[in-house]
Amino acid sequence: MDEVSVDGVPSAPSSGKAVNTTSFVTPDCECCGKSSVVMLPRIRFERWQSGQLVQDVFPDLSADLRELLLYGTHPQCWVVMYGGTVRAREPFEDLE
Repeated sequence: MDEVSVDGVPSAPSSGKAVNTTSFVTPDCECCGKSSVVMLPRIRFERWQSGQLVQDVFPDLSADLRELLLYGTHPQCWVVMYGGTVRAREPFEDLE
């Protein structure tokens, strides 16, 4: 499973204090079959889950990472399936 940190939110709290984030498990990627865990700011996550558009709630994310949230398609897998290049600038780490 891959792990992504969004909006400067650490992927795991290091101080033991509660971090106002939520872990979101993406759908399985159609290319590699793996899901990802994305740490999202809780307030923005709740806005998205309540029906606001992902591009409105996370305008600072690249289209690649919004695709990951919606459909589970990893930026690298998009390139394998459709060609092009990976545009994601946000941290993305393969934790295999």
